Amino acid sequence: MSVTSTTCQKRPPPPTGVGVGVGVGVGVGVVSLPRRRQGHAVRATVPTVSDTTTVLIVDDHPMVRDGLAAVLQSESDLDVVAVASDVAGAREEIEHHRPDVVVTDYQLPDGSGLDVARFATEVVGAKVLLISAVADGGVIVDAVQAGCSGFVHKGYETPELAHAVRTVAAGGVVFPASAMRRLVRSVRPDIGTDLTERELEVLRLLARPLPVNQIAAELYISVHTARNHIRAVLVKLGARSQLEAVVIAVRHGVIDLDDG
Repeated sequence: MSVTSTTCQKRPPPPTGVGVGVGVGVGVGVVSLPRRRQGHAVRATVPTVSDTTTVLIVDDHPMVRDGLAAVLQSESDLDVVAVASDVAGAREEIEHHRPDVVVTDYQLPDGSGLDVARFATEVVGAKVLLISAVADGGVIVDAVQAGCSGFVHKGYETPELAHAVRTVAAGGVVFPASAMRRLVRSVRPDIGTDLTERELEVLRLLARPLPVNQIAAELYISVHTARNHIRAVLVKLGARSQLEAVVIAVRHGVIDLDDG
């Protein structure tokens, strides 16, 4: 059964920007949308707009799920194509819609958001933003290793969620700065770093963090070439995501967080 979204009005797209968003405020507003029984996906069919970022939301609490959908759907450059309540439903919607970004809760009835992240990154190459009330180093390390591009605490302010989605969609990363040291200490120390000078430049820009289009502009190279360098960095460092690559590089002294 499909749910057609007709109540959310789009706002004009924000200026193109760069950065990291980590929320520290109040929760998300709530709207009422039709729901299906527990354990099954709820699809939202909306018109496709050129140059929009498609988003799948995964959360087992209907009020939170519908609130997230309302917040993101109100942005003119974000398109919530579906929502799901568990890992099984998320996998179904990921294969069906192939979203650009998956926003998933950490705790789900039949697994965790990490299961969703692994499936989304491996099967369709989607970016994953993990949301959790728990922000300890262990959860964040697990998120990085599962391929998540970002982590947002449930205390975020609503504008910062949209900013975080845009950041990961553009190839950037979103993570709590306070957890970086714990991330660094948690990465295994046995990975070599045979990076070229250009790959080091790219890695330093990833650590700032910059999305791929701005990395290309900074280095006066094409976006395609920048992506190739990023892929090479991930392969050489044995990383599943750009954030994990930065963490590994810092752990091995390849770059410093103050570089660039």
